[in-house]
Amino acid sequence: MNDMNPFVLRNPLVFCAALASLLAAGLGQSRAQVTYVDATPGVNTFPTSAFAGSAAQDNLWGLRAFGTGNTIYESSGVASGTENSPEIYTILSGLSPGAPYRVWVNFYDVASNNTENWPIRAGFSSGNLTLFANGVDGGAGLLAGATPAIMATNLNYVTPPKFDDGGSRLLLAGDLGVTQADPSGQITVYIDDLPSTIGANNRTWYDGLSYELVPEPSVLALGAFGLAAWGLRRRVRG
Repeated sequence: MNDMNPFVLRNPLVFCAALASLLAAGLGQSRAQVTYVDATPGVNTFPTSAFAGSAAQDNLWGLRAFGTGNTIYESSGVASGTENSPEIYTILSGLSPGAPYRVWVNFYDVASNNTENWPIRAGFSSGNLTLFANGVDGGAGLLAGATPAIMATNLNYVTPPKFDDGGSRLLLAGDLGVTQADPSGQITVYIDDLPSTIGANNRTWYDGLSYELVPEPSVLALGAFGLAAWGLRRRVRG
């Protein structure tokens, strides 16, 4: 701060604007790391009646030995043909009550292949879900209007999930936006497939959820005011 331009230090408004810019830059560099939570039926993902022990054609989510922890939940696919699995939900817990969090839904898709579409639907309200897809899949046919997901490798994880599951299957992250944890420190995310009519080339592989704590605007404002007050006090004393 001692190296700041003397003109900035002598002009309160310019000084405050400069401090706000520095504060924003610093927060951008120190943003919270992302936490991945694996979906586990009966533990954090429900209802258990929506899951089957295999990938049979039964309109249920089937367990397959892929993905993070070798547990992926599939609707449709090689063994199950065409399916319409029910809406499910995963609960994030242990959060700070009332605090804002950004949340992503994690799913796999075949990289750079728009003939195999593995989309997912997810959101914070039951029945009001956003369709996410690999960017190369989102522009045509059944997936027209889908929201492109990013590669999960773009996120800074505390403990990384499995980014590459082999066979060109890469983990994606669909950005659900920011929501507040409830008074119990929980956030519920609803997930659904896109009902398949073409079997193996149109399926959903759901892995889990990711989240990060978002700094509250009030905290940022207090920090900016504190720095501005320090600068003005220095100016008066100088």
